[in-house]
Amino acid sequence: VNGGVNYSMASMYVPNPVISLSITPKDKQAEMQMGKALNRFTKEDPTFRVHVDPESNETIIRGMGELHLDVYVERMKREYNCEVITGQPQVAYRESISTQGDFNYTHKKQSGGSGQYGRVAGFMEPITEKDYEFVDAIKGGAIPNEFIPSCDKGFQRAMKEGSLIGAPIVGVKITINDGQSHPVDSNDNAFQTAAIGAFREGYMKAKPAILEPIMKVQLAAPTEFQGNLFGLINQRRGVIVDTTDENGTSTVNAEVPLSEMFGFSTILRSSTQGKGEFTMEFEKYGKVPNNVSEELQKEMNRINDAYFTISKSHDFINELRSIRKHFQGRPTPVYYCRRLSEHCGGRIYLKREDLNHSGAHKLNHCMGEALLAKYMGKKKIIAETGAGQHGVALATAAAYFGLECDIHMGEVDIAKQHPNVVRMK
Repeated sequence: VNGGVNYSMASMYVPNPVISLSITPKDKQAEMQMGKALNRFTKEDPTFRVHVDPESNETIIRGMGELHLDVYVERMKREYNCEVITGQPQVAYRESISTQGDFNYTHKKQSGGSGQYGRVAGFMEPITEKDYEFVDAIKGGAIPNEFIPSCDKGFQRAMKEGSLIGAPIVGVKITINDGQSHPVDSNDNAFQTAAIGAFREGYMKAKPAILEPIMKVQLAAPTEFQGNLFGLINQRRGVIVDTTDENGTSTVNAEVPLSEMFGFSTILRSSTQGKGEFTMEFEKYGKVPNNVSEELQKEMNRINDAYFTISKSHDFINELRSIRKHFQGRPTPVYYCRRLSEHCGGRIYLKREDLNHSGAHKLNHCMGEALLAKYMGKKKIIAETGAGQHGVALATAAAYFGLECDIHMGEVDIAKQHPNVVRMK
């Protein structure tokens, strides 16, 4: 700049979204317009995010509050003539730990030829500065240096889904201080699997808890309605931070769980004769009360029970028996390639090198997994597998039932490595 003065602009702070909503276009024309609208909105507003859920294949919009998302749904209708069906808002819960938990887990697998072996020991503890930290405190080469990154990857994979409600896990520092390897059977997959088992072992000892997003809420209304504002906050498990009265207007600052704020704008208007207003932004994550935690876990158990019930249902068992009976006989790769092609309407094109004897033996089990996914209304199978042939078998089973698949073995994409398995007409 003239005069030798340099200017720099600070980066803009963009908070992470705290609420999500599924949207479905009402017809084909709306589907085309919805894509254009979402593309524009995400460019205009960095706090508005869009992604496709890999399991349900639904389009999910995420933002900073219920009103924030409602505005964009209304804009799609008015500006793009695009009507959408919205699902229930979903709160972005997280899981974390409350205390230190030790682990000492050995993964050992032998199935002919070279097997898998790895032992990982250490402890995990809660941290507040970051979501995840990994500390290598191994001495004397108990775990060879080349397998330390494998342990790190395994822990990070385990943190993607907690055991309480299946939410991502945050605020965990993991230290490994001991372990053991085998000169032949130890490899990257073995130590990743051992780390996952070690994490699950230590996680339950560390008193896991469910966290919910806490919002910083500011309410404003004429002073005569101040008592109503206090009551609305208290009814929603909120904590009042401070209040001010100025020029006949009361302003109340509070921290309120996001899950309690759905539909709040309507309630606030009715409680203040239409004179009240509020703003809301994400503040932090906080531990949910015990009664709320129990309800969330009951809902998770209900979903798991639904899987179990379907897997035991008469229709499911009969269809699975029919499939397995059809494929009974000598499970050779050539046999499966021919039979699958005959009875899949040409959806699968397997070559002999795609599926070996190990994969053929695994296919019966994977047929059951894919059929269960179909009965649950899933459109896609996502899996991380420790063996390439298991991935091939699962991808084959997915294709048999017309399901999409996203299956990886470590860093390897099974679909790219074996393109014939998932080639669809």
